[in-house]
Amino acid sequence: MLADRTVAERASVLDYPAFDVAHEIASVVPANDCVVVLAYAGPDAIAYYNARLDYLLYPRRVRVTPDSEAASNDCEYLAVFRDTGTNLDSSPFSGEWNEESLSVRLAPLELAHQGKNVEVYAAR
Repeated sequence: MLADRTVAERASVLDYPAFDVAHEIASVVPANDCVVVLAYAGPDAIAYYNARLDYLLYPRRVRVTPDSEAASNDCEYLAVFRDTGTNLDSSPFSGEWNEESLSVRLAPLELAHQGKNVEVYAAR
């Protein structure tokens, strides 16, 4: 399954979806900035993504939270990540998520990237 793949392709397969999500966020967020990742993911996954995204996005400052209304403090970037259905089946979401207030929150921000599982927004 991995024999004919590049190192990046192997990482994508073995660390799915964290590697791909980190790659997408890194394509927008400069190396010395910070990003708050609002993650619609189960509690087990939140701990995993917090550790993996912190590592994969270094030296960026990263905070992963299951609260769609979490403060972004001094971060200029906000990412909205929705975990895969398979992961949510094994560890259902149990955070605080309000799509309506999230839409209002995102309205004044600039959509900088739209990916399969993640959207990245920048303050204007």
